[in-house]
Amino acid sequence: MNRLILIAATAVLVSCGNSQSDPVPEKTSVDAAVSGAGPKFGETPSERRTREAAGLGDYWVKTDVATEHSSPDGPVVNRVYYRQKFTVYEKRGGWYRTVEDGFVPRWTRASELTDSQPPERPKYDGPSEYQDSRIAADAIPNPGEYGLTRTDVDILRKGAKLVLQSRPDCLEITTADKSVSKPNTYYVTCRMGGTVQNVFFTRAEALAGNVQ
Repeated sequence: MNRLILIAATAVLVSCGNSQSDPVPEKTSVDAAVSGAGPKFGETPSERRTREAAGLGDYWVKTDVATEHSSPDGPVVNRVYYRQKFTVYEKRGGWYRTVEDGFVPRWTRASELTDSQPPERPKYDGPSEYQDSRIAADAIPNPGEYGLTRTDVDILRKGAKLVLQSRPDCLEITTADKSVSKPNTYYVTCRMGGTVQNVFFTRAEALAGNVQ
């Protein structure tokens, strides 16, 4: 009888010793690819907003032109340019979200951004005949900035010089760019006393010297 009890007790101990807990699942590649996404365990809405506001770090555009998308691999919704600065709020695979949670998302390819500020490019002054001391030093962008080509910049410089020659009331050219609402159109901004005015012109008008 005592022998039977001893055998039964031994069987129970062996059974307990062989029991194993369920394995802890490893982090999947999808989990590893998403950083900063969604609330953390035990995080309050206020804490999440604070974390979101801080972001995951500052990044800059390192290519001449980069595109923003509505989602990773989604439609293009905007273009951004060299040295533009962003705060990254989420990393998902090869994409960075650069808009805070709660707003319309915008995603940019990680390959188009860098976490160190790119150097400024050498200033392009254009042909000497288009230069004028009344054109502010930072009024006209460099080629590659804001999607402008060297031809665009030359047109802006020539147009600015023509405006200064034809309008004595224009004391200074403060800004210049290509219009986003009017196709094939450029503009320069004149400072006239206490007011400013945009002067629009086309490439053909600038080349013909017909900018006023």
